[in-house]
Amino acid sequence: MKLKNIYICGDSFAVPDAMYPGLCWVDKLSSKLGNNFSIINLASVCASNLYISLQIREAIDKKADFVIYLATSNVRLDAVYHQTTKRDRKSTRLNSSHLGISYAV
Repeated sequence: MKLKNIYICGDSFAVPDAMYPGLCWVDKLSSKLGNNFSIINLASVCASNLYISLQIREAIDKKADFVIYLATSNVRLDAVYHQTTKRDRKSTRLNSSHLGISYAV
């Protein structure tokens, strides 16, 4: 049986963070789905709406079976990401206004 590819597109809400114990929801999804699915996580910390759209385009170009994307509000102001010695994931989320998780094929 051919593995079904699931692409995750979005910003920091889909990226594992060492500052928070436990599994990220993407990792939990992977463990729940078992061996029939391959999850490709294209999400990136502080991804702008433009960058998220490029992630979706990449998933489509690679013939994704499923795409999960984390949409942000169209009024979102993009922040400049600065790496600090102590990573504070909450500060990268302040400018995100996530409307929900959507599914597309």
